[in-house]
Amino acid sequence: MNLSIPPRSSRGAAREDVLGVSEPVAVDMDGGGEKLRPLPMAVAATVPLASLILWALAVRRVDVRSMDDFGLVGVLPVAFFAAVGLLTATFWWLVRRGGSAPLLALHLVVLAIVLHGLSSAIEPVPRLDAAWRHVGIADYVTRTHSVHPPVDAYFSWPGFFAFAAMVARIAGLPDAIALARWAPVFFELIGLPALFLVMSSLTSDRRRVWVGCWLFLLANWIGQDYFSPQAFSFFLYLAVLGLLLRHFRTRWWHDGRPPWIDRLIARARVRPERDDVADEVAAGPGMRVATMTVAIAACVATVPTHQLTPFAMFLAVSVLVLMGRVSARTLPILIGVLTASWLAFIALPYVKGHLATLVGDLGDVGENVQAGVLERVQGSVGHLVVVRTRLALSGFVWLLAAFGAIRATRRAGAPVTTVALAAAPFALVVAQPYGGEILLRAYLFSLPFMAALGAAALLPAPRASAVRETAVPSWPRTIVAALLAAGLAVALVVSKYGNENGERFTLAEVRAVERLYQLGGPRSLLVATVPSVPWKARHYEWSYEVLSESSEWSSITAKAPSAAAIIPVIASEMRSHHATDAFVLIERAQAEYAQLLGLASRSWILGLERALDSSPLFEPVYRNLDAVVFRLKGPVP
Repeated sequence: MNLSIPPRSSRGAAREDVLGVSEPVAVDMDGGGEKLRPLPMAVAATVPLASLILWALAVRRVDVRSMDDFGLVGVLPVAFFAAVGLLTATFWWLVRRGGSAPLLALHLVVLAIVLHGLSSAIEPVPRLDAAWRHVGIADYVTRTHSVHPPVDAYFSWPGFFAFAAMVARIAGLPDAIALARWAPVFFELIGLPALFLVMSSLTSDRRRVWVGCWLFLLANWIGQDYFSPQAFSFFLYLAVLGLLLRHFRTRWWHDGRPPWIDRLIARARVRPERDDVADEVAAGPGMRVATMTVAIAACVATVPTHQLTPFAMFLAVSVLVLMGRVSARTLPILIGVLTASWLAFIALPYVKGHLATLVGDLGDVGENVQAGVLERVQGSVGHLVVVRTRLALSGFVWLLAAFGAIRATRRAGAPVTTVALAAAPFALVVAQPYGGEILLRAYLFSLPFMAALGAAALLPAPRASAVRETAVPSWPRTIVAALLAAGLAVALVVSKYGNENGERFTLAEVRAVERLYQLGGPRSLLVATVPSVPWKARHYEWSYEVLSESSEWSSITAKAPSAAAIIPVIASEMRSHHATDAFVLIERAQAEYAQLLGLASRSWILGLERALDSSPLFEPVYRNLDAVVFRLKGPVP
């Protein structure tokens, strides 16, 4: 299939698509009779490569030591923003001029690297403590060739970790740390084909396909592309929906919609979109069998990989089936049976041990929203700016999607399918807060469809007198869209990397953890003040304690830093874990993380380090530029 933007044509009509707009017919609306000829391949290909080189030179000059509470945005050189601006300008130039698919795809790949590979290129080790934990679980699987559910809930969904352990072993790596460092780039890149498949199944307008993918990369600030089960399962989620929409699409308009859809449309007094896209992608029986086999395999792989994604997949596929948009009517049943069977048999110990937590907030939408939004609006001044930028970016994406849906509805019919797929993930908010992240995950699952609707808002709508015609974007519209995209890119950097000072780690901090492992043992208790620590990449089954997660943390931080104040907490944890000794690790990242999230001031964490240093109850056993390890002396009080 030719994926390039259609050339100028004299046709006066074109097929309408799922977004409610027509396949583009190049109608000159600039008033100057300009002939739109594609840019030469060599010239257009040079620009993204030059942007990539400029970006690579820029990130080498970043001094992360001078970073403040606003994250990476404050230390990035002008060359970085020049690279993003150049890439953005040429992409929108190509969208207007009719660029070919390979050139537009190259721009998407470079954008993914430039925006989502920042930390990978700048920092020598993986960011986020969760990434190190996930490396540790893969290491446990490699060492023991088994899983151990009592150790952690992750072991009840071990699919990703087993796969990561296998990849690391095949690659001859001692562990998955190298994989974790570049995981964001990897998952963004492998997700692009699946995203393109989804977008191209929602609209026959190739401009909107490419712009929708571009918007997705600009608005995906959630950061769930790190070395995690969510990143892998989100790729499977996109792949399943893309395959269904591409190869199992029903001719909704021609074969008739479910009666309840007709009644709903009648009450809303809107005209639904026409859908002739299925004529282009009709597949033979062999292709459909192969496609369904791949889709089922992806569903099967998702269930043991992640707790939440199977439910999001079930909702999305169910929406498509109930609306009569796909013919795979039994697939939601299969996903439901697989998920229920896993919970009832494999993950039963975890479910039984956490039943109150799992169902305690069921239906409490207010509490779940509060946990996902209101409880995050706290911390340092810089962090509050970052949080508000995230909220503004998310709100803008939703408003842009709403505007796109309204424009499509008024011009060529309501984009019912896309709106339904965008709304379906928010049903998850009814279930539980998911550790305060349920709104973030719902945003992630809905983002591909929000971006598709947003693309309809940025590109020109059909003329009222010629509903079946669309125009190439005028120069003013193109410039405004490019400036808007550049602004979104800056907002993404602020949103995704705003907490970087507390989420990144240095080689000195990693060396301190390695020394901690040498000093401790299986019966030792390892203690940190806050969660931002690059540990658990090895010896995952050892005993770890984070003071900020204990009920005594607020009373401890309400007073001046004191070594004696943390002794009761450490002693209690030692008894519960039957530990023989205890070590306290304090690192630079902990002080920054505590300051950012309002857990304690940076000076309080550093004051605690000084208090431990001078206390007769502790002795320093290792120290470097960014970390210090203390040992608790004497018997447990």
